[in-house]
Amino acid sequence: MSPEGFGPPDFGAPIDIEAHIEAAPEDGTLKGMYFEQLRKMMAEAGLILPGPRSYLSFRDYPLRDYLRLSVATAKHLHPDAPLREGLRQVGRSSYRVLSSSLVGKVAFGVLGRDLQRITKLVSKAYALSVSPGRATALEVGDNHSFVRLDEVYTFADCMQVGSFEGVFEMLGYEGRVQIKPISLGSCELYSRWQ
Repeated sequence: MSPEGFGPPDFGAPIDIEAHIEAAPEDGTLKGMYFEQLRKMMAEAGLILPGPRSYLSFRDYPLRDYLRLSVATAKHLHPDAPLREGLRQVGRSSYRVLSSSLVGKVAFGVLGRDLQRITKLVSKAYALSVSPGRATALEVGDNHSFVRLDEVYTFADCMQVGSFEGVFEMLGYEGRVQIKPISLGSCELYSRWQ
């Protein structure tokens, strides 16, 4: 049973990419490690991502550029899937990228597979990664969480769902994420895992 106002994401629904890009602030930034991950994903498929040949992990790069590049990556790597589904799949690598960085190893490495403790650090993860953008753990239980994302313009209703699913996958949990949309960059995510 879903909490009131939450439902499964519709990964087949159309998405207005230009509206998302326009909603993101012009001075918004994202750390280079996420750009680098897109470049690596494309390279593994024998494709070249437009832009620099490499990105510095903790340098800030324009958020709007990331939105465009993540859409290009999703389209190239998942050409037969709806775009929201492709973005979801691209988002699944986010936690792996952060947790394998030097800062991520320090922040998350000691937590092992403790999903409850990792979820409680969601604010720190987003603060390290994106500007603007806030994540707040509203409630974290033994097998569920409510997290609010505010001003997270990296496709909150699909790519960020994939990010949470990627945490489950990496840590060996089975999990499901439901969403309560608020705006293009804000939503609440209800996750259950076992």
